[in-house]
Order: sequence, then C-alpha cells, then structure tokens
Amino acid sequence: MAIYSIETAPLHILFHAGAGLSTVVLGGIVLARRKGTTIHRALGWVWFVLMYSIAIGSFWIRSDGGLSWIHGLSAGMIVTLTHALWAIKTGRVKGHRIAVTCAYIGLCVTAAFTLLPYRLMGQLVAG
Repeated sequence: MAIYSIETAPLHILFHAGAGLSTVVLGGIVLARRKGTTIHRALGWVWFVLMYSIAIGSFWIRSDGGLSWIHGLSAGMIVTLTHALWAIKTGRVKGHRIAVTCAYIGLCVTAAFTLLPYRLMGQLVAG
C-alpha cells in the first residue's frame, strides 16, 4: 500500500478528501438551516453534487488494487441520494428528510472509518 502525503497524493484522492470535508461541513449547515428556502435548495444541490462525486469517485480509490467494504457504503450512498432526490421531486418531504439525514449520518460514519491509520485517507491526514 502506498503512503501518501498532501504533496504526493494523486489529484483524485485530494479532490475526494476535500469534497468529503466540504460535504461534512456543508451538510451540517444545510440540515441546521430553515428548510424550503432558496438558499436551502441551492446549498442542497451543491451538497448533492459533491456527495455523488465522492460516492462515485471512491470506486477509483482502492487499497491493494481491490474494492473494500467502504465501496459498499458508497453504493448504498448512491441509492440513498437518488431516493432523497426522487422523494423531494415527488413531494414526499418526510421521505426526503429521512433519506438526507441518513445520508449525512452515513457520510460522517464513513468519514470516520476512512481516517483509520491503515486507510489512504488516514495516511493523507496523518502525513
């Protein structure tokens, strides 16, 4: 397994890490703000685009050349995000709220696991 630092990490890993940190912060802001406003929708769209980018992009980040259990979480995240979008587009506000809350919790839990010392993100953060 390669050891990375900020200076040596590939661009896709740096993007993934930066987008991941951004979604943790932005998601907290969106969840805390008043719902249904123009700002809520705009920030929500940015959050969704970043989340899809992270989930899809994770399939190009592999330890020892293969997929890991975290990639299963990425697939689940894609399904959850798609459900959240479908729910709000069809007027199912409660379903949207539940799906987005679950996605945010899943993001935070997954982010914590990726920071383990033997994971690529853990190496990147620890230097």
